[in-house]
Amino acid sequence: MKLPWMMIAGFFGLTAVMSGALNSHLGEQNRFHEIALQFHMFHVAPIMVTAFLANDSGAIARFGNLAGLLMSLGILLFSGSLYYLSFAEEMVGFYITPAGGLSFMAGWLCLMISGFLAWKRVR
Repeated sequence: MKLPWMMIAGFFGLTAVMSGALNSHLGEQNRFHEIALQFHMFHVAPIMVTAFLANDSGAIARFGNLAGLLMSLGILLFSGSLYYLSFAEEMVGFYITPAGGLSFMAGWLCLMISGFLAWKRVR
């Protein structure tokens, strides 16, 4: 399964900048929004890395694709729930946040495994 990871990373990068600009221009500094934005933007770069890993073959590509999927899911669940919390000021979204955090961690683990397999093959 090859997904357009650069396009997905570009989308998440664009939405992170838009979110930051929106928050800045509204003049409402919100702690939840700041955390959501940081995690949102920090996870764009690893998604770009998955574009290169996904072009490989076998387990490297599988773990690379899985890393991208999990990081994308993390942005949607973790950052999305905190964005919702900051704008709607309802705690309903807050219960989804830990699932997004776990998705980020699993994504980093898959990225690490994929990178290790690529390094091992080159050695």
